[in-house]
Amino acid sequence: HGHALPAVAACGHLLRGGVRLKVCISVGHGKSAGGGYDSGAVGGGFHEFRIARKIGFYIAEALKNYDCDTVLINYDADMYLTDRIAYVNRENFDLAAEIHLNAGGGTGSEVYYKHADGGGKKLAAKISAGIAKTFSLRDRGAKTKLNSAGGDYFGFVRSVGCRSLLIETVFIDSSSDRKNVESESGQKSAASRLPRR
Repeated sequence: HGHALPAVAACGHLLRGGVRLKVCISVGHGKSAGGGYDSGAVGGGFHEFRIARKIGFYIAEALKNYDCDTVLINYDADMYLTDRIAYVNRENFDLAAEIHLNAGGGTGSEVYYKHADGGGKKLAAKISAGIAKTFSLRDRGAKTKLNSAGGDYFGFVRSVGCRSLLIETVFIDSSSDRKNVESESGQKSAASRLPRR
């Protein structure tokens, strides 16, 4: 009691007059453009995709207890990025969140949102703060990243029609970050121990 996962906070944030919300949890990486395996970032022998798929699974499982119709995609590395985007846009979701692990030598959590979406910024900030609090990590906060054309850099954020987030849970190449999600219990915590908004 008193804890919820990022997408649960999202459901509370988006709830409109008791309408059940459609939420898509997408696992980042897994399938390359050429059809092979895409591990995503690697750290300490761990693959980003393999940890992200478990966190995504636990998010989807926990959401079954809330007023959200939740679909988990790419758990089996069967959808390339463009396939994931097309699926979300075809199915008319209220929110889509893609699960990742960060890399590049930093520490902490951060969540990317559509640069013109004020509500998405607030939601992204709450999710990032929740992950950081769960693991006592730095909260890098809600972020945007733009391409040279001034659009959102990440395809999942840019090309998904509904509110979309890219959740960078922890840094896979930082052992102090990664140890929090190497175990099943840590993966569950990443998914389910975020405070309610």
